[in-house]
Amino acid sequence: MNFLSKLKIEEIKHGTARKGWSRSMIASTLSIVGGLIIALLIATAIGYNPFQVISGLFSVGFNDPITLFFEFGILAIAGFSFAFAARAGIFNIGISGQMLAAGTMVVFVTSVWIPLDSVSNGAGQIITLLVAIITGSLIALFTGLLETFLKVNSVVTAIILNWIIYFITFYFLSQDNANPTMAGSVIIGSAMIPDNFRFWDLSLIPSIPSLIPILLTVFILGIIIFILFKFTVYGHKIKATGLSIQASSFAGYNVKLVKLSAFAISGAIAGILGIILYTSGRSANIPLTVFSDFLPIEGFNGIAIALIAFNNPIGIISVSALIGLFKTSVTGIFLNESGSYINLLIGLLLMGAALSAVISELRPILKYQTWKYGKDIAKAVDIKDNELNKLIGKYRTLYKNYKKQIKISNENYKKQIKISNEKWGIIAFQLNEDYKKEKYFYKESYKISKIYSWIFSSKNKIKENFSHKNKILQEISKIRNTDAKKDLIQALGGN
Repeated sequence: MNFLSKLKIEEIKHGTARKGWSRSMIASTLSIVGGLIIALLIATAIGYNPFQVISGLFSVGFNDPITLFFEFGILAIAGFSFAFAARAGIFNIGISGQMLAAGTMVVFVTSVWIPLDSVSNGAGQIITLLVAIITGSLIALFTGLLETFLKVNSVVTAIILNWIIYFITFYFLSQDNANPTMAGSVIIGSAMIPDNFRFWDLSLIPSIPSLIPILLTVFILGIIIFILFKFTVYGHKIKATGLSIQASSFAGYNVKLVKLSAFAISGAIAGILGIILYTSGRSANIPLTVFSDFLPIEGFNGIAIALIAFNNPIGIISVSALIGLFKTSVTGIFLNESGSYINLLIGLLLMGAALSAVISELRPILKYQTWKYGKDIAKAVDIKDNELNKLIGKYRTLYKNYKKQIKISNENYKKQIKISNEKWGIIAFQLNEDYKKEKYFYKESYKISKIYSWIFSSKNKIKENFSHKNKILQEISKIRNTDAKKDLIQALGGN
């Protein structure tokens, strides 16, 4: 293993980024398990076997792959929409309205404005995609403009817009061009979206026609968002603005433009969600309920998914796959129960899972250390982590610089390649030894700080309890630095 690979492992073991990632992953896992336990308790209370339920949740959904992948795609795209805005410090609660507006505009364009015979299959899908993206982004941008220039709270604006869009859509659905999906029932629908505008018949596998467009959309969006946030300047500006608007302004970023663009892109993704929902499903129109006013739930589910995954695109795909499986399986397991009961279980599952943000802040190990060693231990932990991260970065840079020098030497003196390789081996060995020494120094510094914190936080215990004092002495005996050991014993009050 070369020294660079070793540093990568060291970064995984000691890096603050790794700790944050692992804490988020553990929090998400525990929260999903918590949601499952709550759902199982409810199922057990009404007479279901909890072991059969838990087994079914991980298997029944595979019996209906079209519904399973449809649920997965909808949850993931909704999660992407919220996560993109959240990275910029925006809580986009208007996803439901934005996707509904996009779907409504697609219905108008395809049923009123464009002669159907003049559009071929393929061109129709492009028109649908463009109309949905433009509509969703404009609705979200309107919310952003009100907040950016008029200081109107974006959450309030988005909630009001959701209902305005809903009732406008409902009004047009109830007109003469409405197409009831079930005659005489409370469900009505928009005019049907023609097949040459739908993302349904694009699959190469006729038996599962909607899966490939949905899966392609999810993974293409996920890759684009991941690359954008990980490797681009714009992605860095988005994250920096979300962390601190004031610091971003001092750094010279156009914060208003960054936030407006985040609003627009989040709305565009919500528009894509709308066309996937209304043109890739089993029906080809927008359904609404006459006697019960409710917004499309998909937008709100996306908020929960993004929060569970901590707005990470890879995490959103993973969590969406799991929750999509649970949602599809629940319907199959509790087929004889009412829709309200099924929705209750799904809601409990999502609510329990959404507690991940709370769980991630618990940090029980640090709480225990603070209780045992005193409140100053938190500062000592942060200093140790920061110093180790700087150390890893320092030696990574040294390694690359020396490697580059050896490479240049090899190119200029072909006859001395063997000598250069031997020289490189000596340099790499020395770097490794220097790194180990400096790393030990910082880790010992942390141990010294921890013992000082322990001594000063428990002076009364030391006086009253000899065994407590003895425990501290045992820790002091492990310190190699003689001067530091003397100072610690002096602080402890002994010889």
